[in-house]
Amino acid sequence: MMDLYTILEVDREATLEQLKAALRKQSKEHHPDKGGDEQLYKEILLAFEILADPIKRKRYDETGSTDARPDNSESQFREMLHQLVHGAIAFMLEKNMNPEQENMIAMMVDQAKGQERGLKEKIKATEKKKKILLGVAKRFKRKNKNAPNILKQVVEQPLQEIEQTLARFQGLLDTTKEILVLLNDSEFDFEKAVKTYGKINLQGIEIKFESAWGHDWGCK
Repeated sequence: MMDLYTILEVDREATLEQLKAALRKQSKEHHPDKGGDEQLYKEILLAFEILADPIKRKRYDETGSTDARPDNSESQFREMLHQLVHGAIAFMLEKNMNPEQENMIAMMVDQAKGQERGLKEKIKATEKKKKILLGVAKRFKRKNKNAPNILKQVVEQPLQEIEQTLARFQGLLDTTKEILVLLNDSEFDFEKAVKTYGKINLQGIEIKFESAWGHDWGCK
């Protein structure tokens, strides 16, 4: 397949609006109902689908891959995102905070970055363990060169499980990075909390002074 940007005839810095305009132009020229090539039109649609999605576009720019995300990876992405969103909401409710009045995006970014740091530490520790086992294993030798090196085999036995653990951690890390891309491309229109700062009594009528800007006007 040709370069996706070439297929849509757009620059690599093309905005979403420019991508939409390019899709409309290409559809007029290449739609099968108008005599266009069906295979080429499928490539045009795929190019737009990938480049219009920040996460898929980032993956394409980095790897050149146009493959759809495997089902298990998609499931992992949505599950992690579900836990992140609903975990943030549950935390705020527990603290008697109103989720509509808090910056949900900033809170989730902090959580995701914390998870990213934690996964990097786990990967580093696991790789260190793997390196140690490999170093220990190669030091076991048999005096009889033709005999099986059982001690070495015993030391190396956990290596397969370690490799699987590393792959799992790396998969989670990659998913976390994709979630951060999504969060950085999103915004949350939260309401600023209205706070009461003071009150006076004017001819028996109590008047409260409220501000959404966090300023105390000094009214007692």
